Amino acid sequence: MYNKKRSRQGFVPASTFKILNTLIALDEGVITDKVIFKWDGKDKGWEAWNKDQTLKSAFGFSCVWCYQQIASKVGNARYFKHFTQINYGNGKTGPDVQRFWLDGDLKISALQQIDFIRKVYEEELPYAKKDITALKHIMIQDSNDNYTLYAKTGWSQKIGWFVGFVDTKSGPWLFALNIDMPDIKQAPIRKKIVVETLQAKNIL
Repeated sequence: MYNKKRSRQGFVPASTFKILNTLIALDEGVITDKVIFKWDGKDKGWEAWNKDQTLKSAFGFSCVWCYQQIASKVGNARYFKHFTQINYGNGKTGPDVQRFWLDGDLKISALQQIDFIRKVYEEELPYAKKDITALKHIMIQDSNDNYTLYAKTGWSQKIGWFVGFVDTKSGPWLFALNIDMPDIKQAPIRKKIVVETLQAKNIL
């Protein structure tokens, strides 16, 4: 742990919320793991978003418009139900159901992220095994003979996240990084810090 005080401080989860949001969407039946999000032909601000998306690509590219479609279908009431069931962050949304994880009232700390990721890894969440398996599949960032890295990035309100776990021959290691990140151009540093830390600890 680095900076114990900050590890307990809540921040907007940004796109790390897509981990839980994917499970909620699958559980509520608003999507399936075979979903295709149809692009409306309008510029979404990033070339990777300007096309139809699968669940894997929407998750990997942090496609905001795809998950905003999900949020509109789920609605506040059902989000509150899930937050209460699993004790996620501060359990709040905000006035805009399509943005509460980006600049609304939802906050989560690094320690709370670790608690949530542990439940994902151990499959102790109240979701179907097939849905958790589908989630883990789209979380894979790197895989080789020695380890598999499962993670999600996030960035909003100048806070950068990299949250997940690495499965190694010695077992799982969980991580949750948040840093001050004023510019999206700094994005690669999130994964770099985590990977170099795991290497320094001889985990990777």
